[in-house]
Amino acid sequence: MTNRNASMAHAQTDRSAPGTPPGVVDWRALADARLTRLVQLEHDLSVLRERMNAVQVEYRELLLASDSQLQRIWEVDRARVKLGRRLDDLAREHAAMRASFLGSRSWRLTRPLRSLSASVSACRRGVGNLLRAMLRVPWLRRVAGIVARTVPGLHRRLRSRLYPRG
Repeated sequence: MTNRNASMAHAQTDRSAPGTPPGVVDWRALADARLTRLVQLEHDLSVLRERMNAVQVEYRELLLASDSQLQRIWEVDRARVKLGRRLDDLAREHAAMRASFLGSRSWRLTRPLRSLSASVSACRRGVGNLLRAMLRVPWLRRVAGIVARTVPGLHRRLRSRLYPRG
């Protein structure tokens, strides 16, 4: 108990004004200090309430925005599903048309002509690739230049064969 009384006496002496004797409490100074602290706390409380209200308003706005974004996501997802179904339908229709086209009489009759045409174009591409590779050798390039200058129209024709457009 004596410790407690001593701490209380020490606390009272701390609250005394500088001009008062030790052990005497200046109640007016103590009341003014407490009132000042109370006013500061009330001010801090009102500032924090305003901030909390602003945060709540911002939260509500963000919640509304997220709800509208979520609604938009659902709409886009429904449109994506609808387009996916349409794409599947078009793929089935394409497969059916291709099967009917490949099974047609004209397609079957022209098969040998198409294969012959493909082999000729592959041969031409092979010859063109071979000539392009040969023209990378410097002395063969000089020989080809001499031959192309001596034969009229050969240069243009070789260029069109070696470097086709498109």
